[in-house]
Amino acid sequence: MTENASGGPEQPAANSKDHAAARIVAQIAYGVLATGVVIAVVAIARHFSGAFVTIDLATIIDRHGPAVLGIPTAAVVAFFLVVLARALDGPMALDLFGLKSEGASATCVVWIALFLAISVSFRALW
Repeated sequence: MTENASGGPEQPAANSKDHAAARIVAQIAYGVLATGVVIAVVAIARHFSGAFVTIDLATIIDRHGPAVLGIPTAAVVAFFLVVLARALDGPMALDLFGLKSEGASATCVVWIALFLAISVSFRALW
């Protein structure tokens, strides 16, 4: 193994590419596994419970549409707004009513504020 100018061992470029590829494959595998677990739990619950058979999805969406569809939509929209803001402006810093936060904590605070604002607007219009 050779040493670079800083005195540490040199790492080949292929190793970092292999590591990135392995990480992507692992993330895909975890996603497939999580999806499979959710599908299995739903299938088992439907099989062993007669209550799910009598549920009319159209009625639930008609009566509770903002809760069933609106809250998850609010979470996704808030997430995309925060991601867009981070992509356009970089790391966030927030100083609001004595609450000071930077980096990831500021991102979380902004996401929570957006999620609550969108959720309250659904509640106001329901």
